[in-house]
Amino acid sequence: MAELTLTGLEKRFGTTVAVQAIDLTVRDGEFFALLGPSGCGKTTTMRMVAGLEAPSAGRIGIGGRDVTALSPAERNVGMVFQDYALYPHMTVRDNIGYPLKVRGVRGPEYARRVDEVAGQLQLAALLDRRPGQLSGGQQQRAAVSRAVVHPADVFLFDEPLSNLDAKLRLEARAYLKRLQRELGMTIVYVTHDQVEAMALADRMAVMQGGVVQQVGRPLDVYRHPATTFVAGFIGSPPMNLLSVAVQPDGTLRCGDLTLTPPFDLRALVGRTLSLGVRPEHLSLDPEGELRGDVVAVELLGVETIVMVQVTDTLIAVRLHGEAEVPAEPVVALRPDWNRTSLFDEEGKRL
Repeated sequence: MAELTLTGLEKRFGTTVAVQAIDLTVRDGEFFALLGPSGCGKTTTMRMVAGLEAPSAGRIGIGGRDVTALSPAERNVGMVFQDYALYPHMTVRDNIGYPLKVRGVRGPEYARRVDEVAGQLQLAALLDRRPGQLSGGQQQRAAVSRAVVHPADVFLFDEPLSNLDAKLRLEARAYLKRLQRELGMTIVYVTHDQVEAMALADRMAVMQGGVVQQVGRPLDVYRHPATTFVAGFIGSPPMNLLSVAVQPDGTLRCGDLTLTPPFDLRALVGRTLSLGVRPEHLSLDPEGELRGDVVAVELLGVETIVMVQVTDTLIAVRLHGEAEVPAEPVVALRPDWNRTSLFDEEGKRL
């Protein structure tokens, strides 16, 4: 496996800038996620790494080699597509072994490597079937098997679990992570699903509008989002964001409410900021300064989500288990101030 480096990588389609000046390093043996909404540039970035799109500017390095101008075949990357791209007329065995065949691997070595990877991904009994005879989860495993049957420097996964149901996605995440650890694979994993990224990645990059907003370990990004976009994109429900004005005495004015943080904000007097607080860092407290109307209560067994209208903002409160919510239409909330975030007028973390 190998390290992947992107330096000043850009892609323009006419006057449209799809990817802007990306600088990233994916470490050897790392599971790295590119996360963001549709149209943010993550798939375009991956296609440039694969050699399927030519960058408009910048450099791509794999294992110390500059591969920017090389063809896909010369880059030694494995790729799993969203739709799996299995050949419908071939058996599972032939689909898995296709990368070996084009490299001239034949006979006992061909059979050994196909059987080995099929066994790892529980496909040994399905090798003589065709893709149309497989379930979605089996097709997904066949596509992964084809990508890993030949050793590659970097493996690229383009939303490979998006076509699976919830149960199969959970199982697929588990075996992908196990396979990556066992083989020491360097993986770039493109997804719009922040749960997938949080569950799988050693580190991740959150993208918006072709720009990398933040890079870090999933929990670090979750706890300390760099921008209001990241705060609102990561987490389910996402971080609550309240518009607050800093008063001369250091308190925060939120609509007609006054909040008293336990830290000095007088250096920011007169500024209008965004106060971020995760749903699990709010608690019901009769003495709480945040007050609002209960809009909905979702009883989910392991947790209870309470939606509360605070001034002009609908916020979420996560309570443990089957929590009892007061019958009164108005509730008082207390934030855990040690776990709040403040963002400036441009949405950047202070």
